[in-house]
Amino acid sequence: MSATTVPRCPLTYSTKVELLQRIASLDVIKLYRRIGLDVSSEFEGITEFGFYYAPHSCVKFFYPAVCGSALFYQQLQLKGNYYEEHKFEFALAADFIKPFARVLEVGCGDGAFAKFLSSKHPDYLGIETNPAAVVAAQAAGINVANIMLEQMVERQYSAFDVVCAFQVLEHVADAKAFLEKMLALLSANGYLILSVPNDDGFIGKTLNHIYNVPPHHVTRWNEAALRHIGYQFKLKVCAVAFEPLPHVHWQWYREAMFFDRLRARFAPSYRCAVDLRFSTRLIVKFSNFLSAMNQKELAAEPLLGHTLVIVFQK
Repeated sequence: MSATTVPRCPLTYSTKVELLQRIASLDVIKLYRRIGLDVSSEFEGITEFGFYYAPHSCVKFFYPAVCGSALFYQQLQLKGNYYEEHKFEFALAADFIKPFARVLEVGCGDGAFAKFLSSKHPDYLGIETNPAAVVAAQAAGINVANIMLEQMVERQYSAFDVVCAFQVLEHVADAKAFLEKMLALLSANGYLILSVPNDDGFIGKTLNHIYNVPPHHVTRWNEAALRHIGYQFKLKVCAVAFEPLPHVHWQWYREAMFFDRLRARFAPSYRCAVDLRFSTRLIVKFSNFLSAMNQKELAAEPLLGHTLVIVFQK
């Protein structure tokens, strides 16, 4: 990391940020090798990066941002079930979409949301940078194009009634510019709908989670950070929703919560995303053991799942 570069919040561009951790790129490469992916080329020229927190916006981010290439996402897609057919946010988003509305979905994957909306017969356009996903969507008869947001703005596309991005914002290094482009394509009184992994939930408390570090996720969001978007761009917040914890994530939730308790007790000042030390691995094993032995202890707590959704009106 160059000494002349200054990390700044990807939403506000403020340089008033806190360093949470320095991360060796090699440690992340080792994590991905566990699932059979070689991401060393994604980190070419970067041996270390930082994990930061922006107190004004409540956004956490990695800097310099190492965003995954198209090849990286094609490899993930080959692992199976990367693009979910049914997401929690689909139903909430559909409530704000009238029949025959003009809808733009940014980062649409293979078009699962378009299929979900089919009964409303929307004037739908999905944009996606993963060529394999574009081919799959087009083969299913879905209007999906490999085009960038900035190209759409430059070509002055007609305004859309709804612009949505599901599980995309956390992959974007320059959140401010990304949101500005989406809003430029949104009609007056139109709806901007975003969903992200909830960093205040169990996923944010999971250590060494490869999908929550670069080159996959480069930013992290919670409710306060999303609400700051509304404040910054003068948007009305119409709805906020948290995914209920699905049964399939119950054990993951418990293990993450027990680990977070142990870390808070034994290392309260140490906030990190990646830690391959032997001592930390022991804490992980112990927390997993406690989780297995105390099946009812967490039942009384609010059980929130992976996803947080927010709906803005322009």
